[in-house]
Amino acid sequence: MKWYLPVVFLCLTGGLHAEEPLDLSVTLNRMTHDDFATRQGATDRLIEVAATRFDEVVSALFEQEKSDDPEMAHRVEVTLMRLFEIKVLGASEIDIGVDWGWHLQCFFEGEITARPIAEKVRKDSAAAKAGIKPGDLLIHVDGTPLPRRDGIRAFRAILREAKPGQVLKLKLRSSKLLSKKETSALAKEHDLTLKITADLVGGEAVREAAEGEYDQWLNELRGRLGD
Repeated sequence: MKWYLPVVFLCLTGGLHAEEPLDLSVTLNRMTHDDFATRQGATDRLIEVAATRFDEVVSALFEQEKSDDPEMAHRVEVTLMRLFEIKVLGASEIDIGVDWGWHLQCFFEGEITARPIAEKVRKDSAAAKAGIKPGDLLIHVDGTPLPRRDGIRAFRAILREAKPGQVLKLKLRSSKLLSKKETSALAKEHDLTLKITADLVGGEAVREAAEGEYDQWLNELRGRLGD
């Protein structure tokens, strides 16, 4: 049973993360992944990160426009258009104040599974008020298990469909190991409620773009960012 020792060692030294929240290069690489859900998840992730790192994300997208890969060109266009809708036309995305990443749970025996992990919880956000803390793994929403492979995107879809006043019941588990000797044990599951308020609800653009407005916006960004 020596095969699991490297996995256990990595768990003890901080766990395995398949997606670091601030690594744009990883996310950009996934925009041309063979799996559609992975490509779409990467697009969603860039839009999320752009809320706090707009210039960096847009500069990275402009750089990827030079790629000969048609899928990358499509993903860049989709992402830029959505950012235009949010920044200029008044569209919104739900933001509960969590930067999500993937966490691989490690066991001495059995499968290794991926779960959405709260990498960062912003102060005074809806998530912070609900009691979500960095390191929490999101397992169930309203009694339904999240997909182990695509749980982040599934949770975002639930949030997009939520209505003001709705209360979501979340089941989470701390990702911290209880002790070095109990390497397969995770902290006890705990339940929280997240209330969806009117300011959290995402929506479509509040107006249509004028003729040439999108191209003008792109040109202004290119000039400002020196692209």
